[in-house]
Amino acid sequence: MAGQGLLYTATMPSTSSGTAAVDILVLGTSAAVPILIHEWRMNSAATVDTRLQLQILRRSTAPTGGSTLTPRPLNSRNTVAAATTVTYLDTTPGTAGNQIENELWSVLVPFSRIYTPDERTYVPVSSWICLFFAAAPGSAVNITADVYFEEL
Repeated sequence: MAGQGLLYTATMPSTSSGTAAVDILVLGTSAAVPILIHEWRMNSAATVDTRLQLQILRRSTAPTGGSTLTPRPLNSRNTVAAATTVTYLDTTPGTAGNQIENELWSVLVPFSRIYTPDERTYVPVSSWICLFFAAAPGSAVNITADVYFEEL
């Protein structure tokens, strides 16, 4: 159990999704610190329903482009900077590896995937995991996204 010791969150600001199949959020582990994914969240500013195909996916190579987020500790007593890197809306996704989950998301309803302790996704060292638009959105929509993860 984390007890919020080394539990972090990273939040993507409201940003246009664009109209390409992109990695929404990508976490890259360091060479020494694996992680567990606790939760993914996403919201949109859409007013018309569209279904977008989301995947949670391991990547076998790093993405390029996109913007960097600084993970924040959830426990204020945690002064350890996260070893994990987080980027969003990567313009060139890395090579697809194992697909973990796949679903259609209604942009009118918040997306939330909270894992029970037994379901938490382990991400080994020197690896990447992402929340990914598996198909290009038909039109751009402003989205926000969050990820909660634990460094082990």
